Amino acid sequence: MNQPLLIPKTLDEKYREWRQTPHGRIIYAEALRRALFLQTKGLQHLGVKFILESIRWDRLYHTGIDAEGFKVNNNTSSRLSREIMQEQPLLQDFFETRALKG
Repeated sequence: MNQPLLIPKTLDEKYREWRQTPHGRIIYAEALRRALFLQTKGLQHLGVKFILESIRWDRLYHTGIDAEGFKVNNNTSSRLSREIMQEQPLLQDFFETRALKG
């Protein structure tokens, strides 16, 4: 019996799948909200991981450890920042970015 060749998912594919989950939608909306808020406070550039760490902290502080496994994977940060900047003209070039990997 021949087994199909398993091709690992790319980071882009994993990101798109994650964005369709409830956690992915929540994190996107919250990151967008915080980026817009910080921009109104005068910030012109920021690393997206600052926002993701603040979301992690707030989630843990307010709700404790989530039984559903609420996570913000660092592998999503580069795609998340690019999606936010692409979808929200006010935030174009707001996040610091580097060349994408895999």
